[in-house]
Amino acid sequence: MTSQLILANGFGAAVASDSASTLGATRKKPRTYETAEKIHPLGDPHRLAALHNDAVHLLGMPVGVLIDEWKASLGSRLQSVEGYRDSFLTWLGDNLDNWSTSVDREWNSFESLDRRLWQMARSVEEEVESVAEALRHGTALTVVRETNEMLESREPNDSRLKDMADDILARWGAEGEEGIPSFRSRIEHWFGGLPRSAEIDQEIERFIRLTVEGGYEFPSDAFTEVTFVGYGQKEMFPSAASVRIFGAVGPHVARILLPPVLAEPNGSSYSLILPLAQRDVIDQVLTGLHTPMTRHAADMTVERLAGVHSDPEVSPQEPVPLGVPEGGVAESIRNELMVDLMKVSRDNFLDPALATVAGMPLGSLAEMAGALIAVQNLTLDIRGELPTVGGNIDVGTITLSDGFTWVNHKGRTLDPMEKL
Repeated sequence: MTSQLILANGFGAAVASDSASTLGATRKKPRTYETAEKIHPLGDPHRLAALHNDAVHLLGMPVGVLIDEWKASLGSRLQSVEGYRDSFLTWLGDNLDNWSTSVDREWNSFESLDRRLWQMARSVEEEVESVAEALRHGTALTVVRETNEMLESREPNDSRLKDMADDILARWGAEGEEGIPSFRSRIEHWFGGLPRSAEIDQEIERFIRLTVEGGYEFPSDAFTEVTFVGYGQKEMFPSAASVRIFGAVGPHVARILLPPVLAEPNGSSYSLILPLAQRDVIDQVLTGLHTPMTRHAADMTVERLAGVHSDPEVSPQEPVPLGVPEGGVAESIRNELMVDLMKVSRDNFLDPALATVAGMPLGSLAEMAGALIAVQNLTLDIRGELPTVGGNIDVGTITLSDGFTWVNHKGRTLDPMEKL
C-alpha cells in the first residue's frame, strides 16, 4: 500500500509520498522495502509530476519504469494535465507488445475471469450448505441472480470493454488455439457439485458477460493508480488527473478515468487537498472524522435501535412516507446522522483546512504534506499493523516558473526553492 498527499494553492503544489513497497502481503512472510520511487518528476519544460500507488507492476513490468519510459517520449510539447494522462495511456497501448505478448495478456484476462467464477461458486456453496435439500436449487439461483442484478445497477469501469465483450466471449466459447479452455468447461469445473439447471446456467453465463462488459475484476483484479499533478500548457493554477489501470486485454489497456481535481477559489486565493491511497488518518486530521469507524458505529446504533424499536407496518399498497427510508426509522436516523456529521466536519474542519492551505507559502505546504504522511505511517506502527506505509518520505514542489523541485528525496533534504 501507499500513502500520498497533494496540497496546492496559487504559489504551487506540494506532493508527498512514502517509499515503502510491500511484496507478497497475502503470504505468511511478506517483505517490505523502503526505497521505492513513487514520485516521478517530468523535466523542463514540463511542470508536472506523476505519482503512482497500489499495484507495483503492470503485466510484469514495474509501473515506475513504464512512467519513466513514457517521459522520455514526450519531447517538448506542453499539454493539459488531463492531456498528459491521456498521452500516457496512449503510449501504454502502443507499447504493450514491447514488454508483454498477446498470448500472455489473453491468459491473464482469462485467469481473472476464472477467479470470478470460482468466487461465485464459493458464494453459492456457502449459501446452499445452510439450507435444506429442497431449497438448494432456489438458493443457488437467487445468489447468482442477485449478484447479476447488483452488477447491472453499477456503472461499467471501462465502457470500451463492453464493445469488446462479444469478441472476447466468442474466443473463449470454445477451446482456444493457445490452449485456453472454454469458459463453459470452467463452469463445469467450479459448479460441478452444486445445484444446476438451465436457468442457473443461464444466470452464470449472464454473470460472465456482465463481468467482462463491466470490467469487474477483469481483465485483472489488481490495479495501479497514476496521478498527474501540476500545470498544463495554459493553466495558471495546479490541478490533478488520475487513472486506475487494471490490466490489458488484446491491445486495450483497461482503465477508469477519475474526474480531474482542480484548485478551487477559497477566500482571496485558491486551494486543493487530495489524499491518495491509504489515507484514513490523513482524512481524520483534515475532516475530524474517521469515516469507516463512524459508519461502523452508526450501523451498530441502527442495529441496536432496530432491536428495541418496532416500526409501524406499512401495507404494500401504501407508499413509504416521504423522508423515511424503507429500512424504517432506525435507517433514517443513520442517514441523518451521517449527513449531519459531514456538515459539521465541513464547517469546523475541512473548510478551515482549505482556507489555511489557500494562504500557505510553498515551503510550509511541503512541510505539512510530509508531516501528514508521517502521521499515517506512525499510526500503523502504533496499531502494530503491517508497515505498508513507511520508509523515507519524499516531498517535492511544482511551480509555474521552476517546474518540479525535490524538497526531500530519500533522506536528502533540500531547500524548497533550490533548483537541482
